[in-house]
Amino acid sequence: MQPNRICIQILYTKDWLDIAKIMLPNVIEYTKRHNYFIDVKCVNSPFDGYEKLRQIKDKFENNKYDWVISMDADTLITNHSIKIESLIDNGYDAIFNNDYNGLNCGVFILRNTTTTKQIIDAALLLQGFKGMECEQDALNKVKKYFKYKIVPQHKMNSYKYSLYPEIGTLTWGEGEWHLGDWLIHFPAVGMDKRKQLLTEYKDKIIYE
Repeated sequence: MQPNRICIQILYTKDWLDIAKIMLPNVIEYTKRHNYFIDVKCVNSPFDGYEKLRQIKDKFENNKYDWVISMDADTLITNHSIKIESLIDNGYDAIFNNDYNGLNCGVFILRNTTTTKQIIDAALLLQGFKGMECEQDALNKVKKYFKYKIVPQHKMNSYKYSLYPEIGTLTWGEGEWHLGDWLIHFPAVGMDKRKQLLTEYKDKIIYE
């Protein structure tokens, strides 16, 4: 059996360049270690989250990859010994995770199947409709048409929930980052704070 062709996709805008400069060397090092592909693009601002889906669709149409994992630029891989193969499952079209608020698309994985391409097209058609502000809204709407798997948040999209005191500790659940987790994500904090945190957590990366 041929190994899966896995691509990590990262999109950022010019106003996120300082964030990308911190995050990208980390991901590039990780992809080299595990022989993954990486696709990085600076896209137009303001950021259109649906661009994630358009870019994935293009990659699937070219048939270069079996799986594409989309990662936001405010993420950091904190355990380089964990492989993406531990997350994917060839019995599914999509791998998602939930945070305290439901489906989160800061990190998600799609498989190159006919079904997936059709569902991406359906999700893209939702852009502009009420309540469909971003790709996360659209994927949440169409996910029932995927054969999808939900993995625990800490497996692929951990948060430091203490950054969000308004949420309350009872909602932290399985998403709290702990040393040894694969990835940490810093959504919904200011840009200076993101840069500070990404720099700080570089010192917590596990390589073996």
